[in-house]
Amino acid sequence: MRAISQSSLIKRGWTKRLISTLLGQPIKLMTNPYWWAGPKMKAYDLDASLEAEKDPRFQLFQIQRARRREAALSHQKELSQ
Repeated sequence: MRAISQSSLIKRGWTKRLISTLLGQPIKLMTNPYWWAGPKMKAYDLDASLEAEKDPRFQLFQIQRARRREAALSHQKELSQ
């Protein structure tokens, strides 16, 4: 089973809440290779995450995120003029 870290999911557009909702608990906790004394890294099933990205809830979240970003950029542009 291939795994993907929580931080990698976040880079792909996930949020912690979305991870919890669509993927549930991590499949394993791994030692952080960059900070061994730090908290364990959460790893999720890669195949499950790819399937979850096809879920309408995930897609709706991405559409809403893009709209919010566009509105914020538009507002920022208006303020700078």
